[in-house]
Amino acid sequence: MASKKVVMYTDGACSGNPGNGGWGAYIEIDDKKIELSGSENNTTNNRMELKAVINALDYLNEKRDIIIFTDSKYVMQGIQEWIKKWKINRSIFLVCFNNNFLFVLFYSNFCWT
Repeated sequence: MASKKVVMYTDGACSGNPGNGGWGAYIEIDDKKIELSGSENNTTNNRMELKAVINALDYLNEKRDIIIFTDSKYVMQGIQEWIKKWKINRSIFLVCFNNNFLFVLFYSNFCWT
């Protein structure tokens, strides 16, 4: 059986930094379309960007290939660079990065290749 094609578009925003913020994700699984969103008080833009991706991945709740579209350099660098460094030296990662607990959640719960 072929794996379903999954594409997700994510975004986060904040009014003030910190301030009231929200995140959204639009997921396409073959012909199925899913919209997810959430909000938090006293948060940051980067946190909302990360929460959008984490919540979208968590919604899928199964291992599969996924294409993620984001406009966040913070999220892209986190996935492509920082997580690899954290894997090598966890203590530096935990000290140096804001929202480190979200990146740890990211890394611990999802398979990155």
